Amino acid sequence: MSGAFNGVSLIQRVATRGGVAPASPCGTANVGMKQVVSYQADYIFYKPV
Repeated sequence: MSGAFNGVSLIQRVATRGGVAPASPCGTANVGMKQVVSYQADYIFYKPV
């Protein structure tokens, strides 16, 4: 892999907030519709030195 993630061996997600399942389930009745769910997290990227 090249670019910003080159050499990254572990990604840790911390301090998560929100992220509940959407109120409406996925199905043919709502194809193409957008559902917004609040979610926030901090990510820590590790690579060997």
